[in-house]
Amino acid sequence: MMPKKSLIGKDTLRLIEMCAIILENQGKYSESDLCNYFNNISPQSIRRDASILRSIGVQIHSTKGKYYIYSMPDEVLNGFINLYLSYSKHETIKSLKLLKKKFGEKTLSIFVKIVNSINNKIEIILEYKKADSNTINQKYILPLSIIRTSRSIYLLGLENNEDNTIKIFSFDKINDIKFTNRKINIKNLPDLTEYFKTVWGIYVGGNIYKVKIEFPKEIGENIKDNIYIETQKIYLQDEKYILEMNVRISNELISWIMGWGKNAKVIEPRELIDIIISKANEIIKIYKTK
Repeated sequence: MMPKKSLIGKDTLRLIEMCAIILENQGKYSESDLCNYFNNISPQSIRRDASILRSIGVQIHSTKGKYYIYSMPDEVLNGFINLYLSYSKHETIKSLKLLKKKFGEKTLSIFVKIVNSINNKIEIILEYKKADSNTINQKYILPLSIIRTSRSIYLLGLENNEDNTIKIFSFDKINDIKFTNRKINIKNLPDLTEYFKTVWGIYVGGNIYKVKIEFPKEIGENIKDNIYIETQKIYLQDEKYILEMNVRISNELISWIMGWGKNAKVIEPRELIDIIISKANEIIKIYKTK
């Protein structure tokens, strides 16, 4: 068996690694240092790399002979991390076999065409199975992004050219995809980073609430350093840990809270407390003997 090789070019990997070491050690590396770090490449290569980075929005400059990165757009950072993770020989798509079973020889082509549609703002048509039935509906979507979680892959998009509501489509429920040539001209596409700041998990959910959840101290000690959502604060109060956040209430959030059982108590809002009480009572009814 031939050894696995990276499909990502060495020049691209060097760009990412160069950003990583400069960001971590601002003003440490000179052009000569970088040449030595990357196995004695030429100074011209370093200058060319810096020029490429500036062309995509990375503010990299040499000051007094040392390199600094003054800013990097979040979308560039996101792209670099995803690209570098794909360099891992052990990174895999867990649902790949199921996707191949569904889409067959079109599997790779579908993802290539979706990405092209995202980049060029081209409408696609999904044959999509409704969650509560086997009914297949056609969805006219402007695709925005593909998100991969530990369990599945999701397509994010705007439906029927709406410019404010992001919809989530699981590949599990996509029966087929038709690709069009219809370019969609929406001037102000939603900022996905900003949009998902208050989303728990993948599904957008409803309105944004200030949520407070109380944990026993021993549980809180184990979760106080965990990152759940960008808006979170975890702090000790009266020998209890409080997780406070601005978040959209969704089934994913509710399931996570209920999964803690008696170790998680919602303090506010009342709307979330009532939902959890109702769901807990429904569970009790299932197991309650006559």
